[in-house]
Amino acid sequence: MFCLYRMLDMNEIDPMIFQPFGAGPRNCIGMRFALLEIKITFAKLLQKFYLDVCEDTPASPLDVTFKMSMKPKDQIFLKVTKINE
Repeated sequence: MFCLYRMLDMNEIDPMIFQPFGAGPRNCIGMRFALLEIKITFAKLLQKFYLDVCEDTPASPLDVTFKMSMKPKDQIFLKVTKINE
């Protein structure tokens, strides 16, 4: 049973404990399909829009936090502009 609270402090648990698709020869059968779907979706997005980092986004190096997943401590602001065809 999944318990969210065991993931709140990532400093106390093994970093390899959370593997959404599993590992080894018996990993998730849908892993390759899911990864392919996200790549296709992102490629289609990039074909239709420009993504630029706004000036409000903090400069690198990017500080990250580790909770359920790795995410930036500060917000990242993007300017999305439609590509005129």
